[in-house]
Amino acid sequence: MGATATDHGAYTATTELLSAAEADAIFQRALQAVATEDDTNRFMGHMLIEMARMSTEDGLVMQLHVGSFRNHNAALFDR
Repeated sequence: MGATATDHGAYTATTELLSAAEADAIFQRALQAVATEDDTNRFMGHMLIEMARMSTEDGLVMQLHVGSFRNHNAALFDR
């Protein structure tokens, strides 16, 4: 049978379609640890679109958990 859904946590439901060049430029800045907060937000919005595209191509339901904040208790997470 296989998978029927994907599961995504996101801080917001904001999306932004970036060109391949824009997405790559932001990704390269992130790898160099010089990405800005705006870069981060734009890239996360772009990745939501990409994940939705891939889910649709595979016939999967895309489940979003918007506003979820996981592992907020470091001591408990480390246990």
